[in-house]
Amino acid sequence: MADPKRTHKVLWFIATMTVVFAAGYYRQTIQTGESVHFALNYPAEGDETGGLGALGADGKLVVQVEKVSPIKKLLQPNVFNLSSHWLRNVGDTPRHIRLELEGFNYPVRWESTDKTWDEETHSIGRILEPGEDVTVDWFVTLPRPVPTDDVIIEGAIVVIDADTGERLTVFPVKFMGGDAVIGEGGDCCG
Repeated sequence: MADPKRTHKVLWFIATMTVVFAAGYYRQTIQTGESVHFALNYPAEGDETGGLGALGADGKLVVQVEKVSPIKKLLQPNVFNLSSHWLRNVGDTPRHIRLELEGFNYPVRWESTDKTWDEETHSIGRILEPGEDVTVDWFVTLPRPVPTDDVIIEGAIVVIDADTGERLTVFPVKFMGGDAVIGEGGDCCG
């Protein structure tokens, strides 16, 4: 006869490992699909403009709309969050910035945690010192059912000096659907 305490411990171990692996799978799906966190630097060009994660340095952002969790597919399959917790002034000049989206043909809701965020102009209402960063989120709503085209959106987030109109950064963003894969070397946004 099996020891009930040992059986209980084994079952708890199996349940815990199942939760750990499920959480890892979920985290992997949200990184490239439903909630994408990335760095966005200005003024910058090429790979220096940012990328996935806090130190992203590949100069682009790819959202793979098919790589979402089953829960998201069920509850909210067509809304995707782009979140830059690191919209950072990497230059040596204090800047007042405004943001624009180019090539986004679907509704986008903008948010920022900065108290000076201006929803009308999509600008930060204060000067950002060199090395300072702010958080901005974009919630992109695709139609239902979610398009399955290889390329759904091919656009850019543009950081502009709000005082001079100078374009400081153009950061390519691509939403990919269906069975689309990122090309050789991870290049999506040519």
